[in-house]
Amino acid sequence: MCSLAGIRHDARHGHEWDENCVATLLLREVLQRDQRWDALDPEIGPRIDRVMAIGEVVTAELMAGLPFHLAEAGRPNLAKDIKDVNDLRPIIDVFLWLEWMFRKFGKPEKDALTHALIQSISGVVNSEFGKLWDEVQADWLVSGDLVDRLQLARAQLEDGGHDRLRDFAEKVVPIADLFTPDRDPLFEGARKEFETRLGPEIQYLFYGHTHEARHDFFSNPAGRAARLYVNTGTFQPLIQRTVDGKSFCKAQRMTMAFVYRKDEASKGASRHGPALDLWNGIKRSD
Repeated sequence: MCSLAGIRHDARHGHEWDENCVATLLLREVLQRDQRWDALDPEIGPRIDRVMAIGEVVTAELMAGLPFHLAEAGRPNLAKDIKDVNDLRPIIDVFLWLEWMFRKFGKPEKDALTHALIQSISGVVNSEFGKLWDEVQADWLVSGDLVDRLQLARAQLEDGGHDRLRDFAEKVVPIADLFTPDRDPLFEGARKEFETRLGPEIQYLFYGHTHEARHDFFSNPAGRAARLYVNTGTFQPLIQRTVDGKSFCKAQRMTMAFVYRKDEASKGASRHGPALDLWNGIKRSD
């Protein structure tokens, strides 16, 4: 937390609100249900950080595992084509993205990719940690946890190969979208911080962690500074599903935030606190 000309701002990485990247959910629902787990509590937070989250396993076994297994199978070109899978958001769109990638491949490539995907998913769900995480939530078709979704996708692949993956991607994932609409847990975390944790003197709240930047004005009381949440995203490429749901696009993104002291800002730039410049950039050229 910093102080600038009497107005303070706060910043944190932001993963504290991502249930797949912090162990709060696992601790609360499985490991120690009788305990209170608050990732932002200075006494409790360090204890949470010592417990692995499912996102670490997914990154190692699925996102890195998929190109690894393809390379091991003598398919280095396929591995190169899909090496950017870790830049896909939301991560559940991986099945739609792979189906979209499959379109340009012949049967031998499709079979190789299907086998590598089964191996990669198995690396997550068959791990001791994956089995433990699977206890977090019941195995419902659309509302299950991340491990449930991976198990369902693997079953489709093992039963019918690429064609079943296509059915899963085209039918099940959109249903899941309908019943579990996309939300931003970091935005909800920022709301919680402004409402319950941060004093009225806090003007700006900064997060990162996500690949997609955003900013939201939470309030602008008369005679006081506006309260603004800024997520600077991650300086990484971002692959996202297009609005029509039929394809994907990739772009490099960068957000920069500059907070100025009163003596640095031009006269009248901000009546109630330090001025802020926020720049969002999207780069499509290589």
